[in-house]
Amino acid sequence: MVGERKQSKVSFPLPRDRYEVGQTPDRQALRSAAERLCKEFVVYGNGPVYGLTANGEDPDVQSKIRAVKGETRGSKQPLSLAISFEGFLPYIDHNKIENESLRELFKDPKKVTRLLGGWTFVRAAAAEAAYSALPACAISDRGRIQTYSPIGNTRTTMFLDYARLEGVRYPVMTSANRSSASEIVDNEGAQKFANEQELPLVLNTLLTTERPKPKGSYPVLELTPRAFRVVRAGFLRPEVMKSILADYPLEWPSDVKQPNYPEHLLGFEDLSIHARSLQGEQLRA
Repeated sequence: MVGERKQSKVSFPLPRDRYEVGQTPDRQALRSAAERLCKEFVVYGNGPVYGLTANGEDPDVQSKIRAVKGETRGSKQPLSLAISFEGFLPYIDHNKIENESLRELFKDPKKVTRLLGGWTFVRAAAAEAAYSALPACAISDRGRIQTYSPIGNTRTTMFLDYARLEGVRYPVMTSANRSSASEIVDNEGAQKFANEQELPLVLNTLLTTERPKPKGSYPVLELTPRAFRVVRAGFLRPEVMKSILADYPLEWPSDVKQPNYPEHLLGFEDLSIHARSLQGEQLRA
């Protein structure tokens, strides 16, 4: 965490609308971008893909997303929260988890974080408490909520911590692209999109041609009563995801959303011998 907010707000002078953040995060750039998140979207380079981050408590967030993405976005798919599993698990319906191993797993947010943090979005049935506590945009018509925990990603964690200090309790995210277009995985595409939409951009200077893997969207797992169900395959090769989740039932439907950049998937051959035995937050793409 970056500490508690002071009574007198420190206002950093805004640089240009492009904030470059590399291996050593620029705290002032991240703080400035987080200040912008209070009132507008920020195009943000999160690992292998660019996302559109917003304040979930903005009552007009859905209509603004439709304007930016050029789509009639329905409420079947919720906007993903970007909060820790400690903040997420109280709002899922534990009564709907029938599998014993999954039921035990989701009692312990630290264990869930070790397994799932940093590499996948997680979707689950919403508990009744979610409807009064979470923003409406984060709950789908089917009563599902979703989160991404950025554990292990220093830049994203710092950005979201600064956003919370600015009063953004529930940051939400979606892909930074026009409807039906592939997700943006390079800096040139991100700059073009941000310029077209007149949005601030946090540029991930680590996304270079020298780092070809991984690229593409994060996986999405849905917690069903009896198993994890793969909704989107994402940037991991199936054998890597299956290895991470080997201790839990996993469903891989035939209609799972396939990656748009299959040549950039992360496989065992891309990992060190040590990393091949790691799971969850220890698996660093």
